[in-house]
Amino acid sequence: MDWRGTDIFPAGNGEWAVAKGAATVPISEADARAHAKAASSRMGAGGPLISSPATSRFLPPIRVPELQALILSLVAGKLKMLAWIALSFALVCAILLVVKPPNDASTVARVAILLTLIAAFWFYNQRVASRDQATYLQWSIYLDWQSRSAGANYYLPLGVIAAFGLLQLGFSIAGFDRDFLFYSFGVAFASIEQGEYWRFLIGPFLHAGAGHWTLNFVLCLLVLPYLTPYRNRMGVLLLGYAAIVLSAVAVYGQFKWGFGSNSAIDSFAGVSALVFFACGFTIANAIANPSWYPDKYVSGLAVTSAILLVSPHVVDGNISFVAHATGLLVGLVGGLFFKPGANKS
Repeated sequence: MDWRGTDIFPAGNGEWAVAKGAATVPISEADARAHAKAASSRMGAGGPLISSPATSRFLPPIRVPELQALILSLVAGKLKMLAWIALSFALVCAILLVVKPPNDASTVARVAILLTLIAAFWFYNQRVASRDQATYLQWSIYLDWQSRSAGANYYLPLGVIAAFGLLQLGFSIAGFDRDFLFYSFGVAFASIEQGEYWRFLIGPFLHAGAGHWTLNFVLCLLVLPYLTPYRNRMGVLLLGYAAIVLSAVAVYGQFKWGFGSNSAIDSFAGVSALVFFACGFTIANAIANPSWYPDKYVSGLAVTSAILLVSPHVVDGNISFVAHATGLLVGLVGGLFFKPGANKS
């Protein structure tokens, strides 16, 4: 299971054609370029399998030599635009910070850290998008492989999160108090104090509301593909579950012993620790197994993860940094002990 290989794709016919199920349909080079443009909207990933005069197999558009330059040029433009939008946002925030500074120093520090990270994202993105097309080609091929190879480590957590979300929605529609499920099964620290420790095992899958659930579900959609190299390794899946449970335990410890700015929080909800687990696990695993991942993958992922870790706490001071940091730490430690590519397909 090597993401660089093409043996898993069907044999081509040496002509422009697209695979549709078991059938092949002849297309023009212009049609192929249209598919390439569509793939560029997904940063080079996805699209139908295409055969070309230069290939011996039906391949994703990003792997077709005649289409790579077009896709990369379009993706580079999108990356540059994204980087400039991020930098413009950072400049606006910096101006507001000077003109109307927050009352407490901790908020100033959080905003300053976030702005620094956005500037790093801009700098790094500009270098990759405009100066290192070979690296981004690797990233796009890897991203495409991720999108086509998801397994249990992707679908099972999403299924569980969706099921709990539907359960909460169903109880709400049925007329129950919106907090009924939470106080019955969630991580309410008053109940934990009464010895109901089983709540740590299922409570985090309940969310504080539709917005909270939607945010975590979307983040998991985006980030869980990082675990594709371990798509059917139950050990990684169980470690991710442990990160969720331990994040709840850590926030309870913060409440019980009164440390940190969120020590007054009296409950815990949500699986956002799983997002940070996936980031930390992948960073550590790529450091331990650099030849398996695309070039410069660690640095790009580290900047993105740092922005993810800091930005929620700038928006809402009630979000627990301890929970997110716990998920990240479990991932960083666990990622050192697994070898990619050895799992069952």
